[in-house]
Amino acid sequence: MSSYIGRRLLWFIPVSFLLVTFTFMLIHIVPGNPAHSILGEEASEEAVLLLEAKLGLDQPLYVQYFRYLGDIVQGDFGNSLYGSQAVIDLIVTRLPVTVELSLLAIIVSLFISVPIGILSAKYQNSWIDHLGRFMALAGAAIPTFWLALIMVFVFSVTVQWFPALGWVPLSEGVGSNLYYLIMPVFCLSLPLAAMESRMLRGEMLEVLSQVYIQVAKAKGLKQKTVLMSHALRNAILPVVTIVGLQMGGLLSGAVIVESIFSLPGMGQLVLNAIVQRDYPVVSGTVLFMGITILLTNLLVDIVYAFLDPRIRYS
Repeated sequence: MSSYIGRRLLWFIPVSFLLVTFTFMLIHIVPGNPAHSILGEEASEEAVLLLEAKLGLDQPLYVQYFRYLGDIVQGDFGNSLYGSQAVIDLIVTRLPVTVELSLLAIIVSLFISVPIGILSAKYQNSWIDHLGRFMALAGAAIPTFWLALIMVFVFSVTVQWFPALGWVPLSEGVGSNLYYLIMPVFCLSLPLAAMESRMLRGEMLEVLSQVYIQVAKAKGLKQKTVLMSHALRNAILPVVTIVGLQMGGLLSGAVIVESIFSLPGMGQLVLNAIVQRDYPVVSGTVLFMGITILLTNLLVDIVYAFLDPRIRYS
């Protein structure tokens, strides 16, 4: 296992290099000038040229690229073009918001999807199964931004149960923190739960048709024991993969939800950086997100080996 993890970690180097290169080239191809964005459209051409020279944007593209690549190798993600704050400090400041939002969304989605998936498989083709499949289809079909806007209109504007915007850190109270996260978490967890429940239902139906399940029933084991100890344990592996991919995607930034609910997370940071053409912030956050997804996939493979003793990595 240790040699497998070591090889996977070594693959991070070329993948990170390609990610940095692609992101750097892409953001410099996009039309626009950061100096104009900082100074405003009414700034004089002389002022724009002076700021470009100060920021190093007047140098050839390959010079900027190798300079940035050298800084990345040394662990320096650079500074924001707005305020000169270190990119790594911006990421560290915004990351807890996105991590909490993502973890809560995954937990809530599992609380919704696992019972629905098990019951749908247990009562196949019954009204419970039809209702579960309808809920999964609806959850996957509803756009996240539309759901967020509807929830704001209903629960914030109409009945005024929850705040529409804002964020309260955990340090100021768990209750207040969760109160502001109820609607964002639900908006993110609904499509996740839809995908997980459909996957779990399909896997459960396949496992329940296996011979060893019939043998367990013939031995007189309780139905609950057969479902939870035998069927669910073998059907949960593909769901673990889905959850791992979802977690990586959520940590990469729930841009839409964070923007609608004004949550100061990674998604909002990336969106603002793209709008402002803040090259160092865009490059640094994309690289961080890519590494996060790679680590999440590696963690999923390790969890696989613990859940299924038959899986061994040489």
